[in-house]
Amino acid sequence: MGNFSILIQFRFLYIYILIYMVLGYFYESKLKLMGYYSFLERYFGIFIYFIIFVLILNIFSYFIKCKKKKMVYEIRVKFFILLTLSVIFLWGMYRLELPFEKIFLDEEGSKLLIEKFFYQYKLGLILTYIFNTLLKNINFFQMYILLYITIFISLFFIVAKRIRTTIKNIIHNRKERKRLELERKLIQEQIDLMEALERKEKEKMENDTSF
Repeated sequence: MGNFSILIQFRFLYIYILIYMVLGYFYESKLKLMGYYSFLERYFGIFIYFIIFVLILNIFSYFIKCKKKKMVYEIRVKFFILLTLSVIFLWGMYRLELPFEKIFLDEEGSKLLIEKFFYQYKLGLILTYIFNTLLKNINFFQMYILLYITIFISLFFIVAKRIRTTIKNIIHNRKERKRLELERKLIQEQIDLMEALERKEKEKMENDTSF
């Protein structure tokens, strides 16, 4: 019970800190006066908004009671982060017009990458450094393949459940339509049979009255 109470307090402490950090950006808070946001903008750039979004997503995991569902949710969040980074790097490679060849980033290309990623697109020092380091150690061809594979795998883990549910719903709806159609045919056959019996009964009565 004590551990549960501590966990609840930690959850709300996390939420309070996150709210304070976000709201503090919009007024002269202590964090802003300390240069906290300037530090974040320098190292993370506009990517900080994505980080805030991920932190907000993490809040929901605290309120998922089922361990299995919580694990699945956290895995999907991690793949969402991986997907976003892969898309950014792939987009950066196309923006830099890097060829689909087995060559590495040279010094001139490194300067152009830093100029575009850090100064023009404001993606921060950390993301610029990671991207620059990857392209210096992995050739362009392998990097393209790696990013495409990562995007595909990430999308699969993120939307696999939705796709499976959609397929199951389609199959269920098709079976339901067939069942309703079969019931309709059976009912119609019963109606036709009743009408045929009524006609025969009526014809029999008319023949009897004629005699």
